[in-house]
Amino acid sequence: MPNVRLTLAYDGTAYHGFQKQSGSGLPTIQETLERCLAELSGAALKVTGAGRTDAGVHARGQVVNFVTGGWGIPTARLPAALNGVLPGDIAAVEAREVPADFHARYSATAKTYSYTLYNHPVRCLFLRLYSLHVPRVLDLGAMRRAARHLTGTHDFGAFQAAAARPVPLDPLIRPDPLGAPRGCPARVPRAGTPAVHSGVSPGAPVRSAVRTLTRAEVEAGAPVVRPDADTQALAARPVRQTGAEAQAPVVRLVFSADGFLYNMVRIMAGTLLEVGLGRLDPETLPGIIAAGDRARAGPTAPPHGLCLEFVTYP
Repeated sequence: MPNVRLTLAYDGTAYHGFQKQSGSGLPTIQETLERCLAELSGAALKVTGAGRTDAGVHARGQVVNFVTGGWGIPTARLPAALNGVLPGDIAAVEAREVPADFHARYSATAKTYSYTLYNHPVRCLFLRLYSLHVPRVLDLGAMRRAARHLTGTHDFGAFQAAAARPVPLDPLIRPDPLGAPRGCPARVPRAGTPAVHSGVSPGAPVRSAVRTLTRAEVEAGAPVVRPDADTQALAARPVRQTGAEAQAPVVRLVFSADGFLYNMVRIMAGTLLEVGLGRLDPETLPGIIAAGDRARAGPTAPPHGLCLEFVTYP
């Protein structure tokens, strides 16, 4: 039976995140998509998402996969068919058949998120659902100096939600010491095998706050694009301005990594915002990272400025 990779864009304003919350009655992207797929196929299909975006978070390039069960809809026509039944704030962008071992989450090598700020004394009513209004002038140079300290491989424990446990490592982020096949969650050694991670029980998922951040950029004058726009439009080209960038009202923070901790992007955005407002020295970032203390990083920025831009696969 075909395994289908589907790219989605959505405005997350009306949804309680991506992941289905069975029995809660709360609308989610996954529940809505599965309901529409069932309407088309006449069968219950379970979708797997690349990332579990939180309530109010948007996406231009969320990726899911599912096994079709042998329905009669050609894969190339699936986006058009789905868009006929999906609500107006979710769009199917592209569909393709992929190998049976493709997994939307575990096959990914990186994800890219953006956080958008509207830096102007007067709020913009038409961008209020997709950007955080910041009325004070931001020091973009200081924000860029701080962002450079974030890139590289670090323990990002200071940039995850307080009291949250590090999420399990995906296989392509940290190889399984036992050589588990691709597409299987990383595991600690079985009983009787020398452990390479301490403090976890045999057979439990390996958890770590170590991630590799390959991109942390501050783009001035970047256009705000509605979540249902072409996912390739924001492909990875930073917008550069020199003379007038202090007056550019839209500032986008872009982060790419092999994986993200819970609320990691929103905390990095909140920390860079503190730097831009002069409340935090950019040179304190290495110390914050080294300390691993959530209390030393900035606040968690609200969800509506966050967008999952795209997911990278081999």
